[in-house]
Amino acid sequence: MTTPFTYFYLDSRSISGEHVEFSEEESRHMKKVCRVSEGDVVHATDGCGHVYRVTVHSAAKRTLVGRIDEQTHVPIGGQSCHLAFPITGEQKMDWVIEKCTELGISRFLVFSCERSIGSGAGSRKRDRHMRIACAAMKQSMRAYLPEFEYLDGIGALIEKFGVYQNVLLGHLGDSSRNLTEVAVKLSDAACESMNALVVVGPESGFTQPESSMLTAAGALPVVFGRHRLRMETAAVVLSAAVIQCLPGI
Repeated sequence: MTTPFTYFYLDSRSISGEHVEFSEEESRHMKKVCRVSEGDVVHATDGCGHVYRVTVHSAAKRTLVGRIDEQTHVPIGGQSCHLAFPITGEQKMDWVIEKCTELGISRFLVFSCERSIGSGAGSRKRDRHMRIACAAMKQSMRAYLPEFEYLDGIGALIEKFGVYQNVLLGHLGDSSRNLTEVAVKLSDAACESMNALVVVGPESGFTQPESSMLTAAGALPVVFGRHRLRMETAAVVLSAAVIQCLPGI
């Protein structure tokens, strides 16, 4: 395939043999923002690992219609990095999802805790979160749409730890390890099937009992620098450091 400048989203249900039809929303973006017109060749993904090269043969109606010229499948690697972060203000959550999707986070665990902002686990915002992740996936030309899981409380989060080889907890404390040192060790130990979970707390931090529960369950406290970071900053910094150690992402 030729190198595209961006991906567009193509729902797999809109594919019929070699013929495809983009949604009205996606078609509007393609025509108004990216100036796609009849005869243009575009690249699209279904968010499930398939990438299509499509020639647009009709752009006159509300939806763009095209023909698949080439299809490839991007194999999902054995390495992965997931991010657990607390429910908080809408803009901050949007920003974390957007930037961390671009970096390569493949699953978001959104949890509630004692100092999180808002009630419940935020699952009612799933559609919004998926739209933001989809836009970031297209912009960064990734072929997989991140998954979302909404957890009620620290206990529910800890129950997920068992599937991870490494759980890193952003925590500014005397017992915390330097993130750079931990990242180097991760890189040295990286294997084809390594996975990791990054956990960040709310703006005012986890309570002491919550921090104790997390570390007792196996989370390794890490710190970046000597100063406290905002939740969304910590999410991006820690995620980027871990992903840098896992070249398969």
